[in-house]
Amino acid sequence: MSEISELERRITAALDRIARDVDVLAARPAVAEYTAESDSDEGADQAPAGAVEGAAEATATAEELAALKQQLEDEKLANQQLEERLKSLRLKLDKKDAEAELAMSDLKSSMAELDGALQALRQSSAELRGSSEALRQGAAAGVSDPEAINAAMAAELAALQAERQAEAAEGGAILTAMEPLLTRAEEKEQA
Repeated sequence: MSEISELERRITAALDRIARDVDVLAARPAVAEYTAESDSDEGADQAPAGAVEGAAEATATAEELAALKQQLEDEKLANQQLEERLKSLRLKLDKKDAEAELAMSDLKSSMAELDGALQALRQSSAELRGSSEALRQGAAAGVSDPEAINAAMAAELAALQAERQAEAAEGGAILTAMEPLLTRAEEKEQA
């Protein structure tokens, strides 16, 4: 972002220099004409000297004009190059923003999946605790209830499945978070 600001500052400074040089250039021919007119009014005996001075000033002004035109062309070229660089930097910034948004979207999706798996794990754990409590009460009473045993086994199985799903979702979330870091590391290695 600081490079963009620096480029904008340089472009503005170049345009200011160009405008200032054009104003100076525009004012010089008027001065040369005024000097030539005043020289011709002074008398016939000074006319050749005035003509020589006018010609010298015209030559100097023409050289300055050529130099200023060259500077103007150079500044235009530099300005164009800076604008192209600014455009490429903005494109890179837009690309990085899009990549960051995509990564953030992926991370949110992984976190939502992880949250769902953790909710399922909590629910199956609650069911397992209830089934275990029913088995304990049956064991304390000396009664063996086959339905309570089946319910406890089913609850334990559901808890194990929910735990595995939560672990898979957690691994997916970690992988999603690390992918951009690994990609950047690979790009740095290749560079």
